[in-house]
Amino acid sequence: MDSKEEKLATSLVQQLRFQPLRYEQAVQFKLRAVQILGGFPDHLAVPVMLRAVREGGGMVWLSALAAKGITISSMAQFWECFQAEYLPVSPKFDAYGRFARLRMYQQMSVASFTEAFREAYNGLLAIGAPALPDEFLAYSYLHKKNNDMRRKVFQAVAGQRLTWAAVEAKALAIGAVAPVPTAQPAAAKVTVMHGTIHGRCWKCGEPGHKAIDCSAKEKKEAGTAADEAADEEHK
Repeated sequence: MDSKEEKLATSLVQQLRFQPLRYEQAVQFKLRAVQILGGFPDHLAVPVMLRAVREGGGMVWLSALAAKGITISSMAQFWECFQAEYLPVSPKFDAYGRFARLRMYQQMSVASFTEAFREAYNGLLAIGAPALPDEFLAYSYLHKKNNDMRRKVFQAVAGQRLTWAAVEAKALAIGAVAPVPTAQPAAAKVTVMHGTIHGRCWKCGEPGHKAIDCSAKEKKEAGTAADEAADEEHK
């Protein structure tokens, strides 16, 4: 492919958006692909389609085809294989979709995600899908994690050969020591509003009135005047 064909292929792959995780999505993908690639000859359309499948999470399906000795050489052959795997509602369709949809969400623990990943992968093996290469499995396990955990695991295995066992062990170890978020007790606050502290006058500390209406100052002033008058009488 020259640079123009490469740019065209990249643009077509982005337009195709291969994500047939449900029956309706598979139908929409086929309709969209026929519109986009319908006018291209097989020698251009097939590489674009296979690239879209690989980048859209369909590597497991392509690996299964390769294990059966099937090499896609025409769009007619591609649609025949696609129809058999994605359009019928079947256990195979469910297994591929479950593995492709699996993601580690923020509130999910590493142990729960690891268990879900194993179940999804074992589901693929149960329908006859070929075992994935160990390094590809390790990258799939990491790719499906949330960004924070993925970064921590990559740092922990930096410089080492990636294997599923090593990556899984590091992730579980990191997840085991990760701090569990707990609700912090709210600090006691004194709120002063309109001359009151929690409903009490901030001048005298008594409840039932505001500082502006407080009679403590008047009582104090009256008491002071009475004391001064008494002093005058004694003089």
